[in-house]
Amino acid sequence: MIGGQEMGYALVNQELILLGNSVALYHWLPQFSSDLTGQPLTEVFPMLVGYEDQLVELIKQQQPKSLLIPQIYYRTTTDGDCFFDLQIEQCRYAEAVLLVTITDVTETTRLEQTLRQERNELRLQMIEREKAEVALRQEL
Repeated sequence: MIGGQEMGYALVNQELILLGNSVALYHWLPQFSSDLTGQPLTEVFPMLVGYEDQLVELIKQQQPKSLLIPQIYYRTTTDGDCFFDLQIEQCRYAEAVLLVTITDVTETTRLEQTLRQERNELRLQMIEREKAEVALRQEL
């Protein structure tokens, strides 16, 4: 995990081109070693391919709305398997029309997965116990 609940951000213009970003963003994008300014949003975040129409609609909205893609998996050489949430919302700051934020949710996701696994194991144990009780009753 990359430090607690660390966040990275990028500002995007009307043409879905990055205007600037925080240094923290590079933690989640190890494949980019140079400046992201001028890069198309979908090249930096390929998981947004197919969302272009929704992003354009988001820009046009009168009421502020956002797009959230939760628990995106990525792997780093230092931290191993990690997860982040990608959120995009309207932003009216100079040329920027969208604000992209990334939040590290690795710890939360791992805890949710562990809880889900434990719950499934408990269900299996309960089923096995019920089967054993039924078999015991039949013997009596």
